[in-house]
Amino acid sequence: MKGTLRNRISRFFDGLKGGPGVQQRPGKPKPIKALPPHFDPTFPLETLPFDIKYALLETVGGVDYDAFVALIIASRAYHEVFTQHKRALNRVALWYDALRYKEESFLLAAVYDGLLDIDQPCSVEQSERIEDGYNDALDLGSSSALEPWYYAVVREGGEEMESKILENHVMVRRFANIFIRRAMFPRLMRRIQEWEESQTTTAKSKKKQEPSRKLGINRSVEQLCPNEPPATSTERRRIIKTIYHLSAFILIFYSRVRAHRPIDYIRGTIKFILSWGYWETKAVEMFVAWLAMEFNPLFYKLYRQARWWWAWNEHSPNSNDDYYSNTTEPEAWEEHYTCSLFALLVHEFPFHAAEWLSSSNSNWNYWHPPAARFEAMADWTSNLNIRIDIGASNWMISRLLYYANKPDTPASELKTRRIGMKGREWFVTTDGFLSACKFEPGREYLWGRLNSQELDSWMLLWDDWRLERWGYVFPRIGGSAAGLRS
Repeated sequence: MKGTLRNRISRFFDGLKGGPGVQQRPGKPKPIKALPPHFDPTFPLETLPFDIKYALLETVGGVDYDAFVALIIASRAYHEVFTQHKRALNRVALWYDALRYKEESFLLAAVYDGLLDIDQPCSVEQSERIEDGYNDALDLGSSSALEPWYYAVVREGGEEMESKILENHVMVRRFANIFIRRAMFPRLMRRIQEWEESQTTTAKSKKKQEPSRKLGINRSVEQLCPNEPPATSTERRRIIKTIYHLSAFILIFYSRVRAHRPIDYIRGTIKFILSWGYWETKAVEMFVAWLAMEFNPLFYKLYRQARWWWAWNEHSPNSNDDYYSNTTEPEAWEEHYTCSLFALLVHEFPFHAAEWLSSSNSNWNYWHPPAARFEAMADWTSNLNIRIDIGASNWMISRLLYYANKPDTPASELKTRRIGMKGREWFVTTDGFLSACKFEPGREYLWGRLNSQELDSWMLLWDDWRLERWGYVFPRIGGSAAGLRS
């Protein structure tokens, strides 16, 4: 393991701090301002020689990035080693972490810039090549699989391509941190609590909420639980994997749009979605829904200002139209919202999405988008030479994922996963179907439709112990769906 890591490091860093084989003399340790409260000066690993500490850090970084960070934070001695060789150690740790998701991280590095360049054409053959390459990457474990063509692009790109992968991965992890800070709470119970409070006499007598409140997320209700334990490594990896899956899906769908390929949504026609499996596809759906909620106030602000991204077709307004005389027109708002979300995801997700969310405000009047990114979006959409209407973008946003993995016809090997909340459960009575719940009172159908039964997708990314801590239960249900056991 150590030899493999050093070989990898040499390819990254030969020439950065001396030639190959040149041993770097450790500098004099610099004192840090304070020690962690759990620091133990008698810990044996603290007494190891400098070069062994360095080798241990690079080894841990090659296995688990979160453990690598934890060791640096917890130990003064290892913090000193990291400080003196921050660039080298951080790059190696990030590289091995990005390799966990190489099917998607390599695809983004090889395809993203060229696909978004409006001056570069995208033919049907090129679009199919992108999608087939990703399918090959997911099938790489089978005996008959071919290496994806974009793996060779990464190899031939050398250090420049590796740097791009690392930069992208840093942005993905940054976005994952924002998601964790905003989404790690029991949304279902908060929504039911909010509904129950709204039914009181006092709440009913209050002034009706402004439309801006309905478009955003209620931060007074949707926030982390007090003393909430931090995200585990498994939760963080699950989230990062979902971010990468959504990124690959956006690129492939956008390539279809640019090449004017038909949009198929029959179950089984989207091979890579079937390779993900039902639950990972549901996690991507949940992520799209969460992003739509977060960006709703921004899109409403753009709508009120008559700013259009992307959807210039025969139904879209121009500067002479009185299209916005009625700003509550449902069809106009739906088209604007759907196409704006699609445009933002294509151009900004995942690498710049964190900047938009950092500037967000649930009240659209006070959301001031990042100036540089807003200008970049305006320049890109104003120069597009293709048209996207609400139908095309709507398939990408939700329906394509839904129909590609319909819950009423699960794969035979799929394990059911039921989840509910004590005192408010009503489960489907048909065995063999996927977990589906209605919640009373309030009739809460999270991420689903009122005319169908869907599971609460909010729970997909979190560990079972956390869900149980929040109050969820995992019942075992027989043929009558009558019994409930914790």
